[in-house]
Amino acid sequence: GLVGSEMCIRDSYTFTASAYTLKKRDMRFSNTDIIFNKFSYGLTDKTTGSVNISFAGTFTAAIKHRINLNDGVDLAFSASAGQALFLPTDSAVYITGAQSLITFGNHQNNFTAGVGFYYAKGNYDLVVEERELYLQNIFVATQQQLRPKTYLVVEGIYFLNYNALAGSLALKFIIKSNMSLLVGLMPLYRDGRVAPGRSAVEGGVAPVASFRLYLDRHID
Repeated sequence: GLVGSEMCIRDSYTFTASAYTLKKRDMRFSNTDIIFNKFSYGLTDKTTGSVNISFAGTFTAAIKHRINLNDGVDLAFSASAGQALFLPTDSAVYITGAQSLITFGNHQNNFTAGVGFYYAKGNYDLVVEERELYLQNIFVATQQQLRPKTYLVVEGIYFLNYNALAGSLALKFIIKSNMSLLVGLMPLYRDGRVAPGRSAVEGGVAPVASFRLYLDRHID
């Protein structure tokens, strides 16, 4: 009960991850906006493997390893690779990358900062006359407990080389010891001037909802 509740609370924010990992043999399933699905499995207490799939043709695999630096301070490194997008027109985008992140705090209240670098290649032009993308991002995220089963989640992700910003402002509700529901808003911003002949600033806000299910299979 308690272990499942803690893992349901702490293992990720809306889009970004914390440095925490699952315990050995434990599993977690998440679904975001119906389209995106993620399955994670604890390979060891400090290493978690994940698979991401979506109705947009996403199929990527990732692995994350955690290093405990001090009481309340965890460092993690992750790497991922796979297909980011596939369209009915036989158009596909492949992606690989890595990130490092550090989390301060405890299961209920924590703060994470991270940096990532990703390379994407498509069989069609992703931007003007370019089939390759190099994505460099930094992100920060925090989770704060408001009530025993209610948490505030805030995060921001900035892509340096494309002057794009995404984030979330959401509430996470613990339904049972092994289930949580996150609902909120996702602001988006992009400076269109990064592309030749573009001058408009583009942005908006979209709703976001995510369901997470945690299966405690840890054996002491």
